Amino acid sequence: MGQQVDYKIRTELLHWIKKIGSQFDTSYIVRDPSIPEKPIVYVNEAFTKITGFAANEVIGESITILHGERRFDSMEKRIDEDLEMAGSTRLEVLNFHKDGTPIWFNVIAQTFRNPQGDPIYEVAFQTDITVQKQQEAIIEMQAVIYEGIENGYDISVLLQEICNKVEQFFIEGTMCTIMAVRDNKLHNMAGKSLPFAYRESIEGLDIGPFVGSCGAAAYLQQIVITENLETSPNWLPYLGEGPNEFGLKSCWSFPIINHAKETIATFGIYFTQVNQPAQNDLTFIQKIVPLVLLALRNAEDQKKILHLAYRDQETELPNMNYFYNDVKELDENGENRFIAVISSFNYPEIVDMFGREIASLVLREIGNRLNDILVDYDYVLSRFTSSALIIAGNTKRDDYREIVKLLLRVGHFPIRIDRMEIYLPIQMGVIPYIKGADVHQLIRQADLALSEARKRNGEQVYYYAPEMEESIKHNMELQSAIETGLRNQEFTVHLQPKVDMESGRIISFEALARLNSSKLGWVSPIDFIDATEKAGKIEQLEHLIIRQVLAWISKRIHMNQRVYQVAINISPNHFYSAYFVKGLLGLIEEYGVSPSSIVIELTESIGLGDLDKAKTIIRELKKAGIECSIDDFGIGYSSLSYLQELPISEIKIDRSFINQIQQSGTRVILQAIIDIADKLDIRAVAEGIETYEQMILLRGMSCSIGQGYYFHKPMSLEQIDEIIKTEET
Repeated sequence: MGQQVDYKIRTELLHWIKKIGSQFDTSYIVRDPSIPEKPIVYVNEAFTKITGFAANEVIGESITILHGERRFDSMEKRIDEDLEMAGSTRLEVLNFHKDGTPIWFNVIAQTFRNPQGDPIYEVAFQTDITVQKQQEAIIEMQAVIYEGIENGYDISVLLQEICNKVEQFFIEGTMCTIMAVRDNKLHNMAGKSLPFAYRESIEGLDIGPFVGSCGAAAYLQQIVITENLETSPNWLPYLGEGPNEFGLKSCWSFPIINHAKETIATFGIYFTQVNQPAQNDLTFIQKIVPLVLLALRNAEDQKKILHLAYRDQETELPNMNYFYNDVKELDENGENRFIAVISSFNYPEIVDMFGREIASLVLREIGNRLNDILVDYDYVLSRFTSSALIIAGNTKRDDYREIVKLLLRVGHFPIRIDRMEIYLPIQMGVIPYIKGADVHQLIRQADLALSEARKRNGEQVYYYAPEMEESIKHNMELQSAIETGLRNQEFTVHLQPKVDMESGRIISFEALARLNSSKLGWVSPIDFIDATEKAGKIEQLEHLIIRQVLAWISKRIHMNQRVYQVAINISPNHFYSAYFVKGLLGLIEEYGVSPSSIVIELTESIGLGDLDKAKTIIRELKKAGIECSIDDFGIGYSSLSYLQELPISEIKIDRSFINQIQQSGTRVILQAIIDIADKLDIRAVAEGIETYEQMILLRGMSCSIGQGYYFHKPMSLEQIDEIIKTEET
């Protein structure tokens, strides 16, 4: 019986893992830890795409199938220990594609256990970070080159380091070479992986349009890709026809060209199998080429190259290469370390008004002021992004926040630009850290804190808090849920009745969007409406709602049932779009309903965008038989003058007035709105009515139409049909 229960748990858990995992684009695998070697029992489609292995090739196999020709015993031991003791782990691992190409993964693994605490499955999510590791390798190579030249290393030694590093990102057996071009001849500078005899055979070779790959690349000054050396006429004079004694099959060559448009070297990659580069491969090597160029120039002019390597060219401030190198050198005795990402609140306006060149000079001035303030402290300052600086500080003071306060002084004195005095309110994201912490992670967290600071006006300092991560995660999950919801029709219409407050009978409805997400469950409209607008999907959502409303009205028409008017909320961007009216009328015609069945509900700020255009659009709608209503009337930017300016048929008095209706001042304003609307022959609808007392007071003010939970909550179309059926009988 126990075995049957265990089998059922395992089966149901694996089914659940597959179902949950199918919603993600991330590669993941499931292993069985109860069996020696922990065989793989499931992989998703993303795994097969990224690794090249079919599912049936890895099911039942150990994870070592991804290790290629190498062994990673210590890494696997660490993963197993973490999963056994903590139940989860997160780390970066090197695996290999089926064709032998290295893939760097960021792995997040979790152990699932049965009620008795025994491990059932281990699930590992794998995110491809190869491009990130390539970028890190480039930064490391830069550091090696500059440090090596500073220490007097031979340039060939440094170039060989580049070759060694690049080879690690390609299939086993890859060989790199760097050849100098002098007097139109090729000369070996690095490439120890290549057979010595082959290197000797091409030493001093003349460049030319048909000379192998490197000779042709140098001559043509363009990338030359030779997928198969055995069939290439360019290689026939040097390797002969068919297989060659060196086992070389493919060669990609990249010219290295100086500012005088002269080829000074080539970077070549050889393979022992026919190989065609992917776009990522080309992008990676094209980032290596400037490194080689810089290294060659550095060998002649160390000071100039060091300046290029560690200085931002626009501001002359240190750059991030400098930051990553020097942050390690901060005073070892300091106890209060921090990283701050710093920007000016009005930097975007400075860019818009004066251009990026002047804005960079402003950033330099901020950097210079920070240097003046921090002159007695141990710190590293660099340009972080186009609009921000970064500081890593180390102080023996009891509280690093004292230094942070000093940094704010930078913005307390104006800077003069084109005869204008401009103040620079400073905004900062700050995080403390201890020795040995991951600097990349700290930078990301400080930058996240700055993002929070930028949501506010003026001078701001925000200290990193884990809740910020949760907020970002929530927003990303919400955006994903919205995309999925739109694609899978998870958005539905609920209708809330508007009632005659004298009789209590329903006279019309307001359409309200609802989202029952397959990922998040029911999502509040307060959350998803704003997120949908930010994602630029609001028109798509409103289009979906319009169709559902028209389909419901059309259904009632065909069933000879009474048709009620339905108000649909439309955002300003959608309202002002060139095809709004034409598109709406086309849908109404498609569903065969009367235009008078629809009311377009707009926010009261609609006239702020372009009052004349708003009037034109509303008149077009009115001419077609479609009424317009102003929602949330009485707050924000609207005024009673809009009632005369805009040819609307209805106003909906904002619920904030209804909530405060017990106050005499509020009742005076309400009465004025209702009376003016009545004189202009505009319907006044009170929304947000929740109590009997509110309804009685509104009726006493001659407001006859109400909407709110006192009468009805928003309901599904099926529920509305039942409510109508009950009311009519």
